[in-house]
Amino acid sequence: AVVRMAAFHDHCQLPTLGGRPPLGGHILSHDQVEAVLMRRAGYEVRVWPIEDESFEENPPSLPDFVKRELRWCQGNLQYFGLLGMRDIKPVSRMQLVLAILMYTGAPAWMLFILTGTAQVMLGHYNLLGSEYAAAGAYPAELGLGLFITIMTLSLSPKFMGVACVLFSARERQRYGGGLIVAINALLEFITSALMAPVVAFTEAIFIAGLPFGRQIKWDVQRRDGRAVSWYEAAHAYLPHTLFGVALTAVFWNYNSVFILWAAPLLAGFMLSIPLTVLTSSHWFGAFSVRTGLFAIPEDRDMPLILRQIACRGQSTPAVSGDLQSTLQPVTEAA
Repeated sequence: AVVRMAAFHDHCQLPTLGGRPPLGGHILSHDQVEAVLMRRAGYEVRVWPIEDESFEENPPSLPDFVKRELRWCQGNLQYFGLLGMRDIKPVSRMQLVLAILMYTGAPAWMLFILTGTAQVMLGHYNLLGSEYAAAGAYPAELGLGLFITIMTLSLSPKFMGVACVLFSARERQRYGGGLIVAINALLEFITSALMAPVVAFTEAIFIAGLPFGRQIKWDVQRRDGRAVSWYEAAHAYLPHTLFGVALTAVFWNYNSVFILWAAPLLAGFMLSIPLTVLTSSHWFGAFSVRTGLFAIPEDRDMPLILRQIACRGQSTPAVSGDLQSTLQPVTEAA
């Protein structure tokens, strides 16, 4: 983040939330709150929509990715305690609401799945009774409209991003050519579709435990590549697999046509263990590097600053002792 240091120092002291953790105490996800406080002080706050020269890597495996998501989930749900802040702009309050909705969508999705499964098990009846079914309480047009709306909101940013690259000769060259861009976009779509139900299921279970004191430890994120063993993957995602098997059995027994509709969802659940092992394996990583899969322009043409760091044989540029002490976090939550 690039900020005006004096304004940040004067106006972005994070409040301490009332109550006990996990939803009280120190604020865990601070960026959004600092933006709200900066805006309240009269400064403009903008998100620069360009990612060049940004070198923060994603977590190296699905379990590490999910762990980071749970940290953000807990931090964003703390924003419930900030909605009543005085003197903040309406748009800032809306930003907090949207940040909360990012993670309340996971249990809502799981609830949709469970109610839909119950609907299948009830056959020609529905959850409100046969008289409502006869009256058309659940018009198919509304369900189809909801599906199209959700898919449009989810996929249009991906399509526009790919289009921006494909329609620019310079960008196509930076990414390795139009064919590799199309292949990578397809693989990203498939991988994201398989990961989405796994992440949502984990978030829903995690959120259900928050009122009972469940929380996640705010550790330093893992960045170095590592291979996840079959045992670790099974320990993490056996419940997801069994949930997918149970849904498939219900659909097969009551109305097998729903298996086709739910295929991406069911595949995500039931393939979660092998997907975790595959995507974290060393040979798959080496294959991706060799073939250019998932590569970004910085992988193909390393920027000067990264070449300098590589020549020094260290992961971060050296800083003085005084600067290091200045950068030490005040609290673990920071």
